Amino acid sequence: MVDFYYLFLTNFMSFKKASLPLSDQGLVLIEGLNLDSDASDSNGSGKSTLAEALTWCLWGKTVRGIGADEVVNDQTKKDCAVQTQFSVDSQEAKVTRFRKHSQFGNELKIEVDGQEFSEGIQETQKRIDKLLGCDFETFVNAKYFSQGLLKRFTQSTDKEKKSIFDGILGLEKLESCRHVARSLLQNSMQEIDNLQHSIEDLNLKIEDEGERIASFEIEEEKFEQKKQRELSQIKEDQKDVCRNIQELQKESKLKDSIEADLKRLKKQVGEVKELEKSLDAAKHVREELFKKEAAFGFGERGYKKESENLQNKLIKIENQEIGVPCPFCERTLTASHLEKLKKEIQKDIEKLGKKVIDLKKGKVSLNQELDSANEEEDKAEEELEKAHRAEEKVNALKKESKAIERIEEKIEELKEKLLSLEERKKAKAKETSSLAELKQEAKRKIKKLKSLVKNSEKELKRQDDEKKYFEFWEFGFGNQGLKSFILDSILPTLNSKADYYSRILTGGELSVTFKTQSILKSGEERERFSIAINQRGSERSYNASSAGEKRRVDLCVLLALQGLVASFVPHDLNILFFDEVFDALDKTGSEKVVDLLIEEGGSKGSIFVVTHSEDLRNYFDNVVTVVKEGGVSKVS
Repeated sequence: MVDFYYLFLTNFMSFKKASLPLSDQGLVLIEGLNLDSDASDSNGSGKSTLAEALTWCLWGKTVRGIGADEVVNDQTKKDCAVQTQFSVDSQEAKVTRFRKHSQFGNELKIEVDGQEFSEGIQETQKRIDKLLGCDFETFVNAKYFSQGLLKRFTQSTDKEKKSIFDGILGLEKLESCRHVARSLLQNSMQEIDNLQHSIEDLNLKIEDEGERIASFEIEEEKFEQKKQRELSQIKEDQKDVCRNIQELQKESKLKDSIEADLKRLKKQVGEVKELEKSLDAAKHVREELFKKEAAFGFGERGYKKESENLQNKLIKIENQEIGVPCPFCERTLTASHLEKLKKEIQKDIEKLGKKVIDLKKGKVSLNQELDSANEEEDKAEEELEKAHRAEEKVNALKKESKAIERIEEKIEELKEKLLSLEERKKAKAKETSSLAELKQEAKRKIKKLKSLVKNSEKELKRQDDEKKYFEFWEFGFGNQGLKSFILDSILPTLNSKADYYSRILTGGELSVTFKTQSILKSGEERERFSIAINQRGSERSYNASSAGEKRRVDLCVLLALQGLVASFVPHDLNILFFDEVFDALDKTGSEKVVDLLIEEGGSKGSIFVVTHSEDLRNYFDNVVTVVKEGGVSKVS
């Protein structure tokens, strides 16, 4: 149980300072007086602001959707704060929200059992929602009854009614799940489409490869025919070459006799070379002897001149006088020195005489050697002449041999050609068409493509199963799925509450029933949410009812919805707010509504009713009057 104690307002909208007790107040009338208005009525006095102060304090929102800074008092323009105190089971709590506050700025604070939490607005808001067990939408739908909500549901379209139920029952998550399922379904369908196109493309490629294989086989047959023709031509060429070889071999039989003559003459040719070497050696010896002969002549002349020089030197020494400078060493001549010089010159003349004798002996020997060399050279030239005549015969035989060698070379060339033809024949016999590999490659490609098709078909089957799965859940999360099931399951409870409230408010004259199926004129049953009004056994539409009847039906619907929402709130709250719900009700209708509120107040603790009607004042346990003057509202 959530038991709200007090509500404190500071510079909130038209209030500068105000407080409102919330616990065990019974049925409370909130009336208003706007002294700033010429009509002096209650409009604009700030009655509804008291209820909205509580929602703003707890969730930072107002029912009318007033902007963030618009809640700040127009005159002070700052230091806005609203605080409420309450208990949840055994926990004591206090929530304070600030706006444009000089000290606390725009903070949100909560204190639980004396411990304050100020952990950022979002985290603090989560803590408040968890503590109360409801959020802003749930609180407004369960505990706040306004004129706008009364008009909204009964006059809404089927889609709008279902949207309201989505909010009340928290079915927006199902819609989110439906969107997820639809997105996954669309992805699956796209994947299926892609796979189908992929399989088609793969099958086309398989057909293309099959056509390629057929064309390769035709080309291979042409290749084989051409190969056989070429092999036949090679065999014919081999026969021609063999005939040519046989004819040439007949001509080459003279080679043996020519080779015998050549062998004999080559021996003489070998002697020619030796004779040439001997002749060259004899010439070389003769030339060397001529050089020696020239050297002997040069030596004789040298010795003769040297002898003349020594004789002249001796004569010159003999004619020198004692005491004069020596003509050779410039020392002063003495008798002993003069005698020494004479002896040395005489000794040199004797040595030179011996050299001349030795030179004459060598010249005689050289002449003998020179005669012998001339004889050897003449003999070598004679033998060489004989050899040259033999060489001419060899050259003639070589020409004949060359012709036979060319024949043999031709035979070898033909043999090489024959071998080449044999190799060509073997190679040609082994030769296979390059198309064979291409054909095998195409077959491998077909095998691979078929494998891809098989895998794609398997994936297509899996995707199709997923598609059915997503289709199931798109339907399941849709209006005709879980939503319809949930609505059908709560329909008995909802109709029970509507019947209960309609009996009290209309004295049993009208009954209100919620329906999820409508029958068309064609007799077809259609999923459509509607409200049926039954008066004395006759069913009619909402629009066919009077304004007062519509008002009571609206209230029945709203109370039934409130009871439904309240059943989803983990903690019951001790307060209810009714804002301008008596409009268009006559006195009897208003009295019945008050009776109902009094009955509800026994279980709720405090029910606050905002209204213009002064006729209802005597029915309320407590009256709170909001007076606005000088732009400032006060509670009295």
